[in-house]
Amino acid sequence: MRKLFLVTAIAVVVSFALPVAAFAVPCPGDPNVRVAKFWVGKAYYEVNGQRFQMDVAPYVKNGRTLLPLRFVGYALGVQEKDVAWNGVLGEATLKRWHG
Repeated sequence: MRKLFLVTAIAVVVSFALPVAAFAVPCPGDPNVRVAKFWVGKAYYEVNGQRFQMDVAPYVKNGRTLLPLRFVGYALGVQEKDVAWNGVLGEATLKRWHG
């Protein structure tokens, strides 16, 4: 009985300690879904299977993957006119309007 309790207790602890990943699969043909893919070292990205060129490729630095924010914005539906860079403040602004 003690062994069963111990095994159950360990199973409960392990189940709460392990991270859980959830994935949502987009419905094919849904116009509201954008699937954007970027690759390290490649100066292009894809949105819903359509390829777009970038002037710089994503790269890894200090264990982090860095993506060009302008193109991430484009991939998410931000228009070119709604991307601004303020060199004085070192600030990038992306606007996305809903409606």
